[in-house]
Amino acid sequence: MAKTKKFNKYILIGDFNLPNISWPEGDSNVELENKFLDTFSDLGFMQMITEPTHEAGKTLDLLLTNCPELISNINILD
Repeated sequence: MAKTKKFNKYILIGDFNLPNISWPEGDSNVELENKFLDTFSDLGFMQMITEPTHEAGKTLDLLLTNCPELISNINILD
């Protein structure tokens, strides 16, 4: 989608279930998760959620964007 250059601002939100990624550092010991990180990094995306979203202390719910100035006041609910 981002490679088509149809749009210039992207926001992706979802439960990506990539439990081995360490946020906000953005690194993992799993090859598939590193490919995910590399792809979104190459597209200029940033992960905006900075605290755990799962009861086990993991950040599984992600908010990725290439336009962070559009995002403000992020709240993680119980």
